[in-house]
Amino acid sequence: MAEPALAIRGLSKFYSTTAALRDFSVTVNDGDVCALVGPNGAGKTTLINLLLGLTHPDSGSIAIYGHRAGSISARRHVGFLPDVPSFPGWMTAEEVLRLFLDLSGKSDHSVVHPLLDAVGLSGNSRPVRQFSRGMKQRLGLAQALAGSPRLLVLDEPTSALDPSGRRLFHEIIRSLRGRATVLYSTHSLMEAESVCSSTIIVHEGQLIRHATLDELIHEGQGLIVDVTGPVEALVDRLRSAHWVRSVATKSDYSRTRIFLTVTDLPTAQHDLLPLIIDTGALLYSLEPRGLEDIFLEFTASETLSNGGTP
Repeated sequence: MAEPALAIRGLSKFYSTTAALRDFSVTVNDGDVCALVGPNGAGKTTLINLLLGLTHPDSGSIAIYGHRAGSISARRHVGFLPDVPSFPGWMTAEEVLRLFLDLSGKSDHSVVHPLLDAVGLSGNSRPVRQFSRGMKQRLGLAQALAGSPRLLVLDEPTSALDPSGRRLFHEIIRSLRGRATVLYSTHSLMEAESVCSSTIIVHEGQLIRHATLDELIHEGQGLIVDVTGPVEALVDRLRSAHWVRSVATKSDYSRTRIFLTVTDLPTAQHDLLPLIIDTGALLYSLEPRGLEDIFLEFTASETLSNGGTP
């Protein structure tokens, strides 16, 4: 069995009496492109800092391909792109990559021009101080890839990129699947769904869910229905429907929004409208639950309940 890229066991980190991470355990397999998602303050940045050895846990352990996080042997496997990369302003992009390779003990500079071409900076001879933030993120990705890392850690990597830059970035990351492991911290659920094959959901310093995106979407499949009229009768009928896993409601002025998770989405789509008509309810809108709805359900401080709030 292949050694995992990341093996995190019982990880806890406190700042004074506040737990940034608490008893956090997860394994990421080699070659996976894994989204790291969670609300602001969930513990994502703390986790990345611990992976990089920039801070140390109060308890627990992190192994990167079998090596203790922060050790020289572990760092040799890691490439990192922060959300706001910074480079010596007087250097060109080519000089930055050559310097990085020299500092990493790599004498082969043949990767410099292909990397600059891949991120759209080929032939750019301006000093970095004249770069836009998006150009610096492109250079940051090239720098993170220059050492051919087995584990690539990306912290909000597309926050300053324009649409063409994001598309280019996504293509590069997708091309790494199976060849390198990527931990991709992002607030964009659309981005996670487009690029990643699995996700780690963090909330209040704890692991909420680790699953493939297909598993997550299947488990959370459902519909969101806006109705008026005899809603209670409709909800009672929905609770007894064989294809309904759970029902939750939220009332807003004259309308009620019904959140359904279902075991069989095609059957739900087929049977729901006749059921609404039969109860006399008036339908305003109907839409499938997306990844964002599933994420919000996992990370809500108060879970949805009948008559409750998200």
